[in-house]
Amino acid sequence: MFNRNSPFHFLNNKPAMAVAALLAAEVVLFYAVPTKEYVPSPPALDTFVRSVGPWTMTSQIPIDDDSARILKADDTLTRNYKGPGNEELFVAFFKSQRAGVTPHSPKMCLPANGWAEESSRIISVNVPGEAAPIPVNRYIVAKNEDRRLVLYLFQSWHRATRYDTAAAMKR
Repeated sequence: MFNRNSPFHFLNNKPAMAVAALLAAEVVLFYAVPTKEYVPSPPALDTFVRSVGPWTMTSQIPIDDDSARILKADDTLTRNYKGPGNEELFVAFFKSQRAGVTPHSPKMCLPANGWAEESSRIISVNVPGEAAPIPVNRYIVAKNEDRRLVLYLFQSWHRATRYDTAAAMKR
């Protein structure tokens, strides 16, 4: 079938030909058979509690049009809370990650808006209802005289992860 000088000479062997046929069938099936994506229908983010422990919401800020256009999230929430300190909460929700619209890291958007990284590491945070602490990105940024602590993670429908594509790209 294939002469000895052919790069496909190994296919003269029946087991190798069977494996090659199986792999080719797998590739065809992978692209030909669509898979159904789980798309959650959670409540709107603005129904999130207005009090969290010692913090109470003081204001809710709509996301500006330019940021919304770039982010392309299905829902967002930006709130200020007052308690043992003044805190800002930002949450972005994406129904799907299949259409090329995916969450992106603060390590990409904050520097693009003039914030400089001072430090970055992974910490563990205890979350009610979770059996074990979850890994969270801890990121300190500064802009002029302003300094901020940013804690962020990526939550899928079945798990929380600290995986950060920007951090992975820096390595």
